[in-house]
Amino acid sequence: MSEVDDVEEVNGLVDEEEEMEEHSEILYNTTLHHELKYDHILRDRQERFPPELKSLPDSVLKDLLDQGLDKARKRVRRNYKAAVPHYYNGKIQLLLPLSLLSQDKADLALAVEKEGKRYISRTVLKLEWAYSNARLLAK
Repeated sequence: MSEVDDVEEVNGLVDEEEEMEEHSEILYNTTLHHELKYDHILRDRQERFPPELKSLPDSVLKDLLDQGLDKARKRVRRNYKAAVPHYYNGKIQLLLPLSLLSQDKADLALAVEKEGKRYISRTVLKLEWAYSNARLLAK
């Protein structure tokens, strides 16, 4: 292999690293810590939850949110396309499908922001809103 080939190979690796860094905003990294901001989700967005869940105590809803996040992260590990990018407030966020009532069907979308080396979720969206927002970004 010549020096030119070595340089091209190294340049190719650098290009791949840069590309991965660019895509890190739109790809969910399941190895990063993910924090749920329960207060805002439960206090200010509970009207978005399915009717069957609205009357449950906050402690039960917190457990359901934790379980839903765990299922969503497993789903993304199997298929990275399950985390859908959308644009909100000048930033790209990801939407994760949140299954609260059953394993097979998403009930809400969890809005996810990357902050440094972790994810934070402060709100949930109804699925029809999430679908509409994600379509706007795809256009």
